[in-house]
Amino acid sequence: MISDNKCTMKIQASIIGLLLLGSTVARAQTDGFLFNYMGMGASTALVTDYQTIGINPANLGLLTPHSVAFEIGGGGFSLFSNGLTKSALRNFSIGNTTVAFKDLLGEGYRVETRINVLAMSFGMGKAGTLAVSFGLRLDQSFRMGGVASSLFFEEFDYEGYFDTIVTSPDGSYGVSYDPLSLSEITDSTQLNFKLQSAVDLAWGRQWYAGENLNLYAGVGARYVMSYAYVDFSSEAGVIGGQAALGLDLVNTPDFVNTYDVNQQPFQPVGTGFGFDIGVTAELYQNLRLSGALVNIGNLNYTLNTLEFNDIVLDTVYYDGIESTTALDVVSTILDEEEIIAYEGIESFSTPLPTTLRLGASYNVTNFLTVAGDVNLPVSTTARDFGAAQIGMGARVTVARFIQLSTGFTSGGGYGFNIPAGLVFNFPFTEFGVGTRDIAVFFGEENPTISWAFGVLRFKI
Repeated sequence: MISDNKCTMKIQASIIGLLLLGSTVARAQTDGFLFNYMGMGASTALVTDYQTIGINPANLGLLTPHSVAFEIGGGGFSLFSNGLTKSALRNFSIGNTTVAFKDLLGEGYRVETRINVLAMSFGMGKAGTLAVSFGLRLDQSFRMGGVASSLFFEEFDYEGYFDTIVTSPDGSYGVSYDPLSLSEITDSTQLNFKLQSAVDLAWGRQWYAGENLNLYAGVGARYVMSYAYVDFSSEAGVIGGQAALGLDLVNTPDFVNTYDVNQQPFQPVGTGFGFDIGVTAELYQNLRLSGALVNIGNLNYTLNTLEFNDIVLDTVYYDGIESTTALDVVSTILDEEEIIAYEGIESFSTPLPTTLRLGASYNVTNFLTVAGDVNLPVSTTARDFGAAQIGMGARVTVARFIQLSTGFTSGGGYGFNIPAGLVFNFPFTEFGVGTRDIAVFFGEENPTISWAFGVLRFKI
């Protein structure tokens, strides 16, 4: 494959294809993709029933008018980039290689998707409340370095790299007489991708009841199953990263020596356990102070595991790709040509995005509640949020069953956002929608497009 004199680049399949794998499925947010709290920007001291999962299990002990709650099919979506205006982000398309999309790659973006397949909680009297849930999450994020960006968008016309273009019956390719290594081409590039499901169990109860003080505590546990994981980085001439690929991503069964030919289509490539602990103090029935440490644990990858290495690229024919779907691109990269260097490894582990959540809420009246959150990263994995995030907001009830909320969030790599929500809260059911940034419909800078929805939430 390697030649001393020429380098041909399969631009779309290797560079942008890799980048479309980007993921950071663990970006912390104050709302947890809950439709009835996203609009406030705070939830740690407010959540009840199964919505406490992953946020604060202590609140399972809070007294509520209902003893059973369940939801089917709620979830949300979020897309953020600090390199685009709201107009460009609204028209975002993976396959649209416009100047706006080039800016998007240069600045980086992240996408988060959550689906709560089923969630349920049961009150057990003095024994507290038990909650269970099953959900899916798919997240990707990436940032592309300047050389890689130019190669993708200018293709073989990029005079800063290619010396000539060769056309043959086998296809066209650009030739460089001074080829660069993959680390040089992709410098300042970061990406990762995660596809996971999780089964959660949480329990909380009241531990002290006083005249002006009530104390609650709870614990949670989750079993996480990962079906695809890619983490790639290229900084200062050093390539690093690991991957574990499932879901029949690669057609060639021996692409690495850790490939399992007997793997089932939806068999996880990695599994692990996570744990949550939380406490809440309720003072004078109106004020709540809460703290929780969530996502304590690790994921262990043992199937189809590999690590990325540096390589000098040459004689790779350019024939494009037929799909810009991230999973299809992975298969193209690893199956067709040796675009990148990788080798099988026995296993690797990644920490879960452990987060310390601190929150407070105050019921000003029966119709007005204010709340605030502070989220602090504890684990420092490469793609988790690396800075504190704060959120504050208010919720007002009008006409007895209509709840309007707004506030602000800042930090955690998301910029400054103004969330908003509309919820219809009836005695037996609740539905509505929330967004992390209502300002995307008015301003132009640093937009966040996000929605959380719930239509089948019931309370008995």
